[in-house]
Amino acid sequence: MKWVRSESDERPADLDEQSCPQLVYIRRNIAQETRQDEDGAERVVYTYMEAEIERSIYEALQAQEMGPSTKEMMQSISNLEMQNELIMIALDLE
Repeated sequence: MKWVRSESDERPADLDEQSCPQLVYIRRNIAQETRQDEDGAERVVYTYMEAEIERSIYEALQAQEMGPSTKEMMQSISNLEMQNELIMIALDLE
C-alpha cells in the first residue's frame, strides 16, 4: 500500500468506504492546522496520510480477519470473561 500526504478543508473519515465504488480509502495521522489564506483570513485545514486499496482486496482481508479461527478465539475470550464474572460473584457471596 502506498501512503501519500493529503489535505482537506473538512475532517476526513479514518476509513472511507463510500466515496468510490471500486476503492476504500484509509487515513491516518489526521492533524488540524490553521493557515492564513491570500486575504489574510485564517482557515482550518486537515493534513493526513492516505492510502487507497481496491474494494475487492479490502473485503477479502476483512473476511480473512473474521475467519473461523478469529471467531473461535473471540468466543473463547467471551466464555473466559463469563467464567471470571461467575467466579467473582461466587467470591462475593462467601
